[in-house]
Amino acid sequence: MILEDASLWCWGDNWFGKLVAPVGDFSEDPIEIDLGGPVAEVQKGGRPCALREDGAVICWGDNRGGWVGNGADLSECVEWDDCFFPTPVRVYGFGPED
Repeated sequence: MILEDASLWCWGDNWFGKLVAPVGDFSEDPIEIDLGGPVAEVQKGGRPCALREDGAVICWGDNRGGWVGNGADLSECVEWDDCFFPTPVRVYGFGPED
């Protein structure tokens, strides 16, 4: 849910770090997701991503198949936890240059 102040709040399933918080597998309480700036839109579900107001696209969670879009070397996905990003990352090629 995006609030009037453009902050992003999520709850529910936390598999693959979708809630960006160490809350276990599920949270009934809303948790603020810090994406480093005001949020304009969010894609919910298994592969969460958001569009910040500055045009940057931020994704997090399950990266099997390269879905996070950060160019991670997936050949290093030896352990289950190597394939997910519980910390939001910028998707290459979208938004302002850093």
